[in-house]
Amino acid sequence: CKNDDKLKNFFHENIKSCKVQEVLKDFHQWREETGNRPDKDFDLNFRKMVRADFKIESTVLSHEYDLECFSKRVDQLFKWHTDDEMRKDYVAPYFCFVQSSGTGKTKIMYEYKQRAQKNNITCLLILPSVDLLVDQEGGIFERLDLVISKDENVAAQQGASQIEANLQRSRAEAERIFVKLDSLIQKNKATNNVQKVALLFDESHPLLKEEFGFDAFRFRCVRLWL
Repeated sequence: CKNDDKLKNFFHENIKSCKVQEVLKDFHQWREETGNRPDKDFDLNFRKMVRADFKIESTVLSHEYDLECFSKRVDQLFKWHTDDEMRKDYVAPYFCFVQSSGTGKTKIMYEYKQRAQKNNITCLLILPSVDLLVDQEGGIFERLDLVISKDENVAAQQGASQIEANLQRSRAEAERIFVKLDSLIQKNKATNNVQKVALLFDESHPLLKEEFGFDAFRFRCVRLWL
């Protein structure tokens, strides 16, 4: 069909070694699962083609070098977090894992979670619910509601004392986020003999939005909680 020809041209131009028919098969599977009608014209520029967990459990890593590097970096966090002297040099026990879309970040975090469970590390793969309209993902994710009311955020920006209003609202929202993170840990402590906890946040770019006059407000709340 017309859309398939459009996709084929896109794949040939951008991914030289791409197995076109396999990708088209996956595309049609995605379209069925998400309810996209075959007669719709397909936009190659829309934000996300598949759910974050699409085929994450059924695919196999071609190598484990990236996974080994990721695991060592997490181990370093545990090491310095338990060292009082090293802790003075860092803001919080975290690091940012940044790559282009579709390069396998979620897959690496999923595989780390499987490995961590064997090493007595409680590992949670978290999908921050920053958009109330987002589709529910598969069972590999913990849902974490970090949504901030748009109406309340706008209201905090108005009035005679804008700075004070922003501070009051931002403090209240920060406390709400702290409580949700505490609850997430307590829930898992109740069912596991927890010694170490690794929280892996996926699809977290909306946490960097400016809110209440603060850049990356929700990210900074999570970092402060850590």
